[in-house]
Amino acid sequence: MATTFQQAKHNNKFRELTDKSHVPVSEIIINSLKKNFQEPDVLEGFSEIVKIPFVPEFENAEHEKLYKLFLLEK
Repeated sequence: MATTFQQAKHNNKFRELTDKSHVPVSEIIINSLKKNFQEPDVLEGFSEIVKIPFVPEFENAEHEKLYKLFLLEK
């Protein structure tokens, strides 16, 4: 899935606010992934690499409105 780490943090916060069963992913985990992430390459043996853009889907209009707010601190 093609998304930025800032988007991943935003999605994590949104899930915290809208899904009580969601276990929050800590900032440490997200930053560790960012630090160690290496994008896959076809030279590794993949026939192709497909990047799927993240498109959120919402249960209701209230969730959509909440999602579109700035949920992260600067």
